[in-house]
Amino acid sequence: MGVKHNLGIPALKQIPHQLARPLAIFKSTSKGLVCVTEWVDVNGQPVIIPIHLNEAGAIELENKIPSAYGREIEAILGPNNDNVLWTRNNEDSVLE
Repeated sequence: MGVKHNLGIPALKQIPHQLARPLAIFKSTSKGLVCVTEWVDVNGQPVIIPIHLNEAGAIELENKIPSAYGREIEAILGPNNDNVLWTRNNEDSVLE
């Protein structure tokens, strides 16, 4: 059994920087948000950072970041890219 979310300590220390300048932000199927980072994993997949919001769905300091891992983002885009909330510079190429 391999380790699915193993980014390493140096990458984990960079999570605040990646969250400050994400490539895109999506609605999550779990009532949270998903940030697409500038990173890619060893398979060339974009690294995403899910963010669990509070019970009211609001952003606050106590939000949880359960993991960071590479994933094909097509699966979370939604029909007609409906789950896309924001992209850096409104660039559609971020999602291709």
